[in-house]
Amino acid sequence: MSVLVVDDDPLIAAMLRMVLEGEGYDVRDAGDGRAALMAVEAERPDVIVLDMMMPHLDGFGVLSSLRERGWSTGTRVVMLTCCSQEEDVSRCLAAGADDYLTKPVDVDVLLEVVQDLLALDMAIVDARRAELQAEPAALAVRVHEILGRDTRQYAAR
Repeated sequence: MSVLVVDDDPLIAAMLRMVLEGEGYDVRDAGDGRAALMAVEAERPDVIVLDMMMPHLDGFGVLSSLRERGWSTGTRVVMLTCCSQEEDVSRCLAAGADDYLTKPVDVDVLLEVVQDLLALDMAIVDARRAELQAEPAALAVRVHEILGRDTRQYAAR
């Protein structure tokens, strides 16, 4: 399984690469949004771990471009960012992100999210995306699940 890590911080990108490769994933990386789109065009990954705030094209712009170009087929997207406001999570899920994690990320939680997404058939992933985009109530429930998970992940430290 392949993962594209998109983050403009080389230390974070290197840490994510090390953790994911340690679990057997084939990992590529991109340092900004434009490089991410070129990488996806060259070879579609199974999962993209996507930072939100980057130069040239932010994560939301990358996500929107992926969906508009139809490049999301077969690819799951996990947003990874320091933005933890409900509006940020809601905006990304409504645009087609499959999950959302905040920095600093607990690597065990990241690996669990990636594994869980890969375990789902793409038809289920696509159906969940469609539901979140069409149903405000479903989107609100998912946002609160994500924010609750992130709160629990840091409370244990």
